[in-house]
Amino acid sequence: MNKNGRKTVLVTGGAKGIGQTISIEMARAGYDVAINYHNRREMAEQTAEEIRALGMDAFLVYADMSSLDSIKNMYNEIYEYFGELHVVGTDVLGDTSGLTGDDVGLSDIVEERSLAVVDVTHDGNDRRSGDQFGFS
Repeated sequence: MNKNGRKTVLVTGGAKGIGQTISIEMARAGYDVAINYHNRREMAEQTAEEIRALGMDAFLVYADMSSLDSIKNMYNEIYEYFGELHVVGTDVLGDTSGLTGDDVGLSDIVEERSLAVVDVTHDGNDRRSGDQFGFS
């Protein structure tokens, strides 16, 4: 449990669109929410206000998901604020599947999983396998 006695979820892209909906629904389900944003801090703040109105805690965290250092810093900030992180969910490509800290050590997934998603998302090519997905 985090500092509030609840579980914490990180939603990347959690400030707008599908990510905003996921953030709010996770709060309704009883999670405190770390909202990752890149360019839309104002939207992230609005989402955080909605979460707090539900009685849950929200923490805004900037990260450039194409930068490993930025991603690591994001995780460190979340741990510093909440004390723990239980679920990682992503809005990248509409993929809302999560990883739990119980199943996978978060430090193990930061570089491999985060950058794998980013590699495909930002240029349409998976640099690890060489697959091309036809979008950019």
